[in-house]
Amino acid sequence: MEKAFEYRIYPSQAQKVQLAKTFGCCRWVYNRVLTLRKDEYAQNSKMHSINFSITQIPLWKRTEAPWLRQADALALQQAP
Repeated sequence: MEKAFEYRIYPSQAQKVQLAKTFGCCRWVYNRVLTLRKDEYAQNSKMHSINFSITQIPLWKRTEAPWLRQADALALQQAP
């Protein structure tokens, strides 16, 4: 027999805003990495490792998406 537990959270308004920002940033990182890997495979029939993509996140924060700083770095690394 397997057990399962279900929890419900009741975040405050500030927590709801932070969760929405984090989910949005993670979605952007996931889609960006997916696009990069698809393009790379179409051109070379090879892809860099996922670790290469994760190392690009600080570069994206500095150059094209400074709003990524609002989300937790570990959440962004787990996104791809």
